[in-house]
Amino acid sequence: MSTPTPPIRIGLIGCGRIAGVHLRHLRALGNAQLVGVCDLDAERARAFAEGAGVEACSEPSALFRLGVDAVHVLTPPTTHADTAILALEQGVHVLVEKPMATSAAAARRMEAAAQAGGVGARRLLDAPAARDGGAPLARHGIELDFSPRASR
Repeated sequence: MSTPTPPIRIGLIGCGRIAGVHLRHLRALGNAQLVGVCDLDAERARAFAEGAGVEACSEPSALFRLGVDAVHVLTPPTTHADTAILALEQGVHVLVEKPMATSAAAARRMEAAAQAGGVGARRLLDAPAARDGGAPLARHGIELDFSPRASR
C-alpha cells in the first residue's frame, strides 16, 4: 500500500480580481492546498483570506514562513520579476500571471533565479504556459523553456 502524496502547499501573492480565479482553480485540484495569501494592502489580504479560510499576510516573507511549496504571483506586471525572484530565492516554485515580465532583461533575471539552484531545483511558469502543460515560453523575443521536461 502506497503512502498518499501530501498536497502542494500554495500561496497567492496579490489579492486582486484574478486571485479569485486562481482560488477557484486551486480548489478544483485534488493535490493543492491554499495555505495563505499576501497583499501589500493588509485589509485586502485579510478580506480575501477570510473568504478563502486561509492565513493573511502583508509581506511575502510572512507567506514563505507558512511553508509554501509554490506561489502564484498575481501582482501588477511591473512587480512580477522582483516578486518571482524573491520567491525563487526562497526555494519556492513560482507561477506568474501574464505577462511574465515587462522586459527581456527582467525575464532573463527570472530565468537566472530559477536556474540558480541547479537543473530541476525550481520551476518558473507563466500562466499561459501552465495552461499548456508547461510548454516552452516565447516572451520578449527570447526563448525560455521552464517546462517540467526541461527541468529534469
